[in-house]
Amino acid sequence: MMLFLFIFIPLLLIDLYTPHIIRKTTVFGVSIPEPFIDDQQLASFKRGYTFTIARYQIPLIILLCALAVWLNDVEEAFLMIGGVFCYLFISMIVYLNYHHKVAAYKKEQQWEQELKIVRVSAFETKFEKKGRPFPHILFIPSFLLTIGLTIWLISIYPTLPAVIPTHWGINGQPDAWSDKSLFSVFFLIGTLLFTQVLVYGMSYGTYYSSAQLKAQDTARSYEREHEMRKLTVFFMALTNLLVTLLLSWLEVQSTLNILNHDHTLSITFTLPAFLLLTFGVIFWYMKRAKQLNEQFKEEKSLESVPDDDKHWKWGLFYFNRNNPDFFVEKKFGVGWTVNFAHPGVWIFLILTLGVPLIPLFFI
Repeated sequence: MMLFLFIFIPLLLIDLYTPHIIRKTTVFGVSIPEPFIDDQQLASFKRGYTFTIARYQIPLIILLCALAVWLNDVEEAFLMIGGVFCYLFISMIVYLNYHHKVAAYKKEQQWEQELKIVRVSAFETKFEKKGRPFPHILFIPSFLLTIGLTIWLISIYPTLPAVIPTHWGINGQPDAWSDKSLFSVFFLIGTLLFTQVLVYGMSYGTYYSSAQLKAQDTARSYEREHEMRKLTVFFMALTNLLVTLLLSWLEVQSTLNILNHDHTLSITFTLPAFLLLTFGVIFWYMKRAKQLNEQFKEEKSLESVPDDDKHWKWGLFYFNRNNPDFFVEKKFGVGWTVNFAHPGVWIFLILTLGVPLIPLFFI
């Protein structure tokens, strides 16, 4: 039951908090003209979303925790997976409901008729690499840790037994075995390196992607976007380091146990500690993002940038062939998504989702 609490309670808190920390010019995936970002009805929609999420998700979490008490480890794992899907489905339904409400309210208010549209720049401003260098150094610790783990595995490779466990169940007992080979011993290293290169590339792409500037107080808006880029890169680098630490520790623990003829793998304290640190980093990121967004207040001017709602489906999926950027900032939640109209997006998705699963077909 404790694992359920470690996972679902932070998920719930993030869900409740999200509408209140994203940029004010976007509410449930709908673009809001700058002069109307502090509209009271929009604030009411945000409060309504938070209340609705709490009303449905809290009973679900209580039910899942109660059921987990009576289940064995395998049944609990299936309940966990089913519970996560159920939680995400409810959140999606609630989000789509409020997305529709905000879109209808915006249409009813006819705000566009009062606006003076100002195009700050095309898509909108590219950050200059000169003077705003990408912080490459943040990703070095993860790479060094992986290289050190590789060297250590190479040094003890000859002493490993001919048959080694390659997968462990939730109870810590091995449930899959394989002959010792370079692939079976080093596939985690390959997965780690691939993930680190991928995260590095994504971070670089988002750092220099176009900035969505405001027509009002454009200079401060530019600085906000640059600070958000730095914050996002630091968040991705720190999350990448936490994942590397977790997998490296599990690799070291399992390998040492194998050498000592003990094939168990304990995650009793490791996984909760990892989840606690990860959600702590997420909350820190969301708090800082909220602080950056709160610096903008409603102004008397009726100037606003163009509406881009036509390029978003449900405020979740972005399609714009005229935008050269691969990554774009989400319209709901924090973080980034891809431009599904970009020619290379499907190659990226196949690599991202498919490559980490390749080792499973050879174990």
